[in-house]
Amino acid sequence: MSFGKIFWGFVFLFIGVALLGNNFNWWNINIWQSIASLWPIILILLGISIAFGESSPIAIVLFIIVLIGSLLYITSPGKISDDHFSFNVKNENNNSVTTRNYTFPLAEIQHGQINLDLGAANINFNALNNNDSLYEASFRSSSELNIQNQIEGDVANINMKDDFQGFSNFTNGTDRKFDLNLSKKIPFDLRINSGASKLGLNLRELIVNNLEISAGASSQEITISNLADLVKVKIDAGASKIKLNLPKEFSLKILNESGLLKNNFEDLSLNKSGNTYKSSDFDSNTKKIDLEIRAGASNITIERY
Repeated sequence: MSFGKIFWGFVFLFIGVALLGNNFNWWNINIWQSIASLWPIILILLGISIAFGESSPIAIVLFIIVLIGSLLYITSPGKISDDHFSFNVKNENNNSVTTRNYTFPLAEIQHGQINLDLGAANINFNALNNNDSLYEASFRSSSELNIQNQIEGDVANINMKDDFQGFSNFTNGTDRKFDLNLSKKIPFDLRINSGASKLGLNLRELIVNNLEISAGASSQEITISNLADLVKVKIDAGASKIKLNLPKEFSLKILNESGLLKNNFEDLSLNKSGNTYKSSDFDSNTKKIDLEIRAGASNITIERY
């Protein structure tokens, strides 16, 4: 078998596997940039062919090793870093980027449900110091943020969705930023649906009962407070770097249904059964966090505070 046949066969196999994994969010969404950065490998492969000959078994073995190593490199969870999640946005309508502010009064509301549907963006949640407002939001983008404030009794159902029609490029800087500050006085259920994003959710001063995140390739840092007795967290993401800061007095249960995953679950003194990690006192403790994670090639770290 000649080196040329091996070369083109593995090149197509290499690109096919990389693109298939990208389509299913197994690894970094910016797959073309990663492949392009490895172009010097072509020179290495040509050098192997010249040095050992096209039909040499040594050349074929070295060729296979180089290609497999390259594929593992561009799909490695350890390669995922915050640098992959900064981006510029190209707007089809060429509208200028502006910052818009939004607010809604707390009034007699006793429970809040926030549903955020946002494209690629830098997303931040924090506690609100203003006791008279349910939320205060700021959105920097070329697109509008459509908000529906629906009040039923003492429950507020807030739906936020942008009308962005462009696409994101993973380069330096970011043109889209969303900041949401929520009232400390009432409990919330939070649902976030976003594209390739950088999420900073500082919920340490907020009462959060449920948190659901559905995202593409993302960098996430989430801090959960100790103000609710039971906190349910669901994370569904593509290739991501995720850091969870959890109160140490809470018992923990983790259902891990992820692909290629690097984590520190074994260091948390949890009992493992199949895909589930669980604190020994989870059933008896009144303070607990129920965590479900479904992610592609990801790096997930849990720290206690």
